[in-house]
Amino acid sequence: MSQGANEFKIISTVIDLDNDHHHHHHHHNPIFTRSFSWTSNVLAGGKNKIKVSGKGRLKDHPLGGPGMEEAFDIERDLSKPFAMQDVPGVTHLRWAEARKRLNALRKIKYQIPSLSKYQQPYVPPPPDAHVIVKVHDDMGFHRGKLDSQRPNRKASIQVNLSKIPQLAQSPAAMHKFKLLSDRRWFAPEPKSEFDLNDHHSDPAGMVKISCDDYSSRSMNERWCSDALDRLIYEATRLDSDPMSDIPLNEKPTIQRRHRKKCRPWAASPEYSPKFPKEWLSDNAQAQLQASQEAKKKVLLYQKKEFSRIAQELRDLIKWDGIGLAPIDLFSRMNDKLKIQVNELVQERRRISDLGVILERPSKNVHVSDR
Repeated sequence: MSQGANEFKIISTVIDLDNDHHHHHHHHNPIFTRSFSWTSNVLAGGKNKIKVSGKGRLKDHPLGGPGMEEAFDIERDLSKPFAMQDVPGVTHLRWAEARKRLNALRKIKYQIPSLSKYQQPYVPPPPDAHVIVKVHDDMGFHRGKLDSQRPNRKASIQVNLSKIPQLAQSPAAMHKFKLLSDRRWFAPEPKSEFDLNDHHSDPAGMVKISCDDYSSRSMNERWCSDALDRLIYEATRLDSDPMSDIPLNEKPTIQRRHRKKCRPWAASPEYSPKFPKEWLSDNAQAQLQASQEAKKKVLLYQKKEFSRIAQELRDLIKWDGIGLAPIDLFSRMNDKLKIQVNELVQERRRISDLGVILERPSKNVHVSDR
């Protein structure tokens, strides 16, 4: 039997097992004993359907992927002259993608919930950790692209320039660094009065470096880090060429503001006009002012309490929170330490609920200024 017929027989077995209320005879006369087709997990395919396009219309495939309609075409056309030939290679690729997607759906439904016993509390890094590293992972759902085309290897870093000591001490080095960064440097942007994030709207702006040229994510992260080090090294070499007579180019910043008007830290009357407060009545203006002041007070209280709890967590578990936590960091804690960590996590969860904080007077809890 050809490879295509084997592929079809395996897939048709999974389909019949998934619809066992229509075909009961497969329980008495099994064809294959593949592990993925003889567990109760095959029922996951029927509840996790993914719509794919086929012949100009959308279809629901119980296996969660494209390529199933070709299987029925093969069974129907076995008596035709071309039946002895194998199916096209593209069909095999689509079947492979369908099996990979089905296995991912089964893991999400049956295996990921069992990992809850390994969960660890989030420990924020200290305020001086200013380098933000961003990576991407699509968990295998990459819309039919090959593994070599997936963006999972891409890495990017974002740094506020005022946090770099070599640049903060020398205005000339700061100016040269901005020039060398070119379109990767963005000028400071006006942010909303309710945005209390320290990473937004740095006085010296920020630089963003990304790379996806290498095959692994760690290599791209290393290249971004080395590129930042090279920029700092060249910017601090003022004896070669200080570049003090070259003006800065703020065109990338203006383009970024036009693209991202909805960001709260880019709220500017020039790009996002608001309703004039002068048009409101005196009573409405007073109510608006009071509500905004209450919101600011709550946000400031949240920020202060989050910083305090984060510092207590770092001191309690003896870890700075930078990067990935060691594997046995929380498992080797004694019971008393685990109880203390759990209490801090529960307190942080209560504070993060803005509605609970606004209802503090009714709950006999007050926002203190300590």
